[in-house]
Amino acid sequence: MKKIHITVLITLFLSCSQVFGQSLEGLWISSHSRQISKKNILYKIDTVIRQSNLLLDFKDTHNVTLKIIGFDLIEGQYFLTDKKLTITTEGEKINGKIIDNRVVLIDKTDSLKTNEIFFERLKPSKLNMSQIPDSMYFDNSNWNIINNQYLFYSLLDFDFINKDNLIITGTNSETGFTHIGGYKIDSYKNHFFLGIFDKTQHGQLLFHFYDTKKDVFYGDTYKYTDFMTAAPPYIKVIFEKKKSLKEEQLRLIESKLSGTWNAVYKPIKINSEFSEYDSIRNQEIRISFDKNNIFKFVKSGVLIKKGKKKETKFVLSGKWTLSKNAKSIKLDLREIKMSNKYLTINKITDNVLDVFFTTKILGRDLSTTERIVLSK
Repeated sequence: MKKIHITVLITLFLSCSQVFGQSLEGLWISSHSRQISKKNILYKIDTVIRQSNLLLDFKDTHNVTLKIIGFDLIEGQYFLTDKKLTITTEGEKINGKIIDNRVVLIDKTDSLKTNEIFFERLKPSKLNMSQIPDSMYFDNSNWNIINNQYLFYSLLDFDFINKDNLIITGTNSETGFTHIGGYKIDSYKNHFFLGIFDKTQHGQLLFHFYDTKKDVFYGDTYKYTDFMTAAPPYIKVIFEKKKSLKEEQLRLIESKLSGTWNAVYKPIKINSEFSEYDSIRNQEIRISFDKNNIFKFVKSGVLIKKGKKKETKFVLSGKWTLSKNAKSIKLDLREIKMSNKYLTINKITDNVLDVFFTTKILGRDLSTTERIVLSK
């Protein structure tokens, strides 16, 4: 009987330590937060998924470190009883639970709304501290995410201007964009994090890197989309440094750009449900780049309303600059009191210019991103 009693105790101890002790020890990263409301939050949705950039480091069976990636550490203690978690820090108490091998922190802001933050175990890192970049590492360099799992862009390009700012370019066969952004790097233990902030769309990306070879980082992230109602999928990413274009290569591309280009494409039709006009005819787009870096963009057409015609024209002008990775053309519109815009280059040859550009829809007080194919 004594042997059976000891065996049972050992079995119970091991199972409890796996659930309540050892299974928590180590690093965890937040995959997402979830807001659940008894009322519709927006667009008849009562559950919203958002990005969350938090780390939990359960150091042992009692002590824990909380970290918002990019900010300071917060030390605390934790207690786990029957899968119910309590974390205490200086002046604050956080409740949580363990669900399906995930840590979930819970903030019940009021009787109608509950916020939950979900944590997954962080993939172990093979990096050593000397391989983690400092704040100047990416300055004046160009990097790509070379696998196309991320979002729906076959190319996601990051042109780092200095230690704080970058240009983000994404393209596929259907659409493309060029946005201004900022970035911040951080590390914890031997893990490296890169946060990228899209200042145009006010979005953010967070990459966790755990391995590296020459000019390549291997890592992971979570794939977010607008108005998500389910947990974001986990995906692996490969972040690769690209060779900079030489000055003579950039000058050659600039010489190809020089001249007047006319669109050869099917223009966007007017949807009469959203416009006071019935249709548009003779829509044309023309872009000229001169050797003094002056550009002019003209979009014109004839609007039709109940048989009556109205000629319309939309014009932009200013200075143009080719980006140092030749992925975009900056249009400096400061002279007409507008923010800078970008032409995203999909393809360029001696006689074909294929770009994506966010421009005004004729007949509507709205803009849209168009793919415009032009020829000289």
